[in-house]
Parts: sequence; structure tokens; C-alpha cells
Amino acid sequence: MNLLIIDIGNSVCKCAVMNGGNAPLEIERFQHDEILQGTDFQGAMGALIRKYDVADAVLCSVVPELDPRVKELLPLEFDRISAVSVSKVHWFDLQYDSPLSLGADRLANVIAARELLAAPCVAIDFGTATTTSVIDAGGAFVGGSIGVGVRSAYRALHEFTSQLPMLQPEPAAPALGKDSEGSIHAGVLHAHKHAVMGLVREYSEKHGELQVICTGGNMEIMRDLLPGNWTFDPHLLMQGAYFFGMRQINDSAPLL
Repeated sequence: MNLLIIDIGNSVCKCAVMNGGNAPLEIERFQHDEILQGTDFQGAMGALIRKYDVADAVLCSVVPELDPRVKELLPLEFDRISAVSVSKVHWFDLQYDSPLSLGADRLANVIAARELLAAPCVAIDFGTATTTSVIDAGGAFVGGSIGVGVRSAYRALHEFTSQLPMLQPEPAAPALGKDSEGSIHAGVLHAHKHAVMGLVREYSEKHGELQVICTGGNMEIMRDLLPGNWTFDPHLLMQGAYFFGMRQINDSAPLL
């Protein structure tokens, strides 16, 4: 069954048609201001819906102020528009002290990781923020971490100092910087590498050896720095949103 997945992230909005836990059949990307303007977004959504005969949509958003505008622009003929939300997750435990604060992006990653990997496992999302989300051997989400993202770290070093330049990531840069630019790459990329690997190691001490799956817009920057037995999937969030949407359809969830 084809579903339209709308992923409103902190940096960009991605809209894709999904059918199963695979790569999108087609994907479109929009800046936030393009959604507010509406014309291009609405036209592209209409074209996707007609091309793939889509009747249901899933919204996965971490920018709630854009949600009403997106719903306003979607065609009226949708049978259902579901929003990824902890309030609708009933098929596994969320052992999180503040479940309502859990972002839809992390929740979608958890849903996908549970479907695609054997537990225990961890989903790492290299986005505007770098997040880890841990699933224990019983399939429960038990927590994780939220930290500054790769590109966000480069930007912060430039914007909050008077002399450090704004750089583009160079994954091949060595861990020992020999000048200021090299030291920035080392401090961002290699520190990032050791941070996530250290977290996975610490989680494994409590929950057993974890399978690891990585995703996010900065995933490819980090890929060659990380262990070869980790899994890398740029569409993890959208797969999780698809699995969530199918649950809602099968459970006959009410319309938003």
C-alpha cells in the first residue's frame, strides 16, 4: 500500500511515497519557506498523489508551527492523515520519563529499528542534532541521548568565536590537527565519532551487544569513520513513519 510520508525536520521538509520498508518510490525536498508560500509544495504533493494513487498520509514533524500549513495544503481527498505520536503507540513500551517530549523523528527511528533489526539495538540519527535511541532485548524503548549535530558544531564554532572560520566537513581529515582548520575537523568529526561509539559501548554494557543502525542528513559524512558492521540507512525515519501509518490504518485510527 502506498503512503505519502511528510517528514518536517529542523532543516528541511522531505515528502516521499513509501510502499513497505524500502527506499522511497519518489522523494521531494522543500525548504520551510517553500511550505509557507505553498504553491510549489501543493503542486508537488498533488502530482505525487496522482502518480502513485495515494489515499493516506503520515506526518512526522519536529516543527509543529508548520503542521497546520502542511495540512491546509494537502488535498482534501485523503482518507486519513496520521501524525506520528507517542499517544498512538501501544504495541511496545516507552520507558521514557517524559514520553510527550519524545520527538516524532526519534519515535519513527525507534519504530523502524524495531522492525528492521533484532533487539537489543540502537538507532543513531546524524541530523541537525545527533540522537541515539536505545531498544532493549524486550523491544522497549529505554532512552538515549541528544547532542549537537555535525554541521551544527561547525556552525557554532564559527558563530560563537571571533576568528574560527566556517568550514565544510572533511571526513578524511586526521584526528591530529596540524593547523586551525585541521583542528576544527578533528574536534568535530573525530570527537563525534568517539562520542557515539562511546555511547554505544556504554549502552552495550547494560543491555548486551547492540546492533546499530545510522541515519540522518549527516550520516554520509560520518560513515567512513564508524565501524563497518554498523548499518546505514538514509530512509530510516520514513520507514518508521510508514510502519506507524500502517498500524494506524490496520487499527482503523480516527482522522485527525
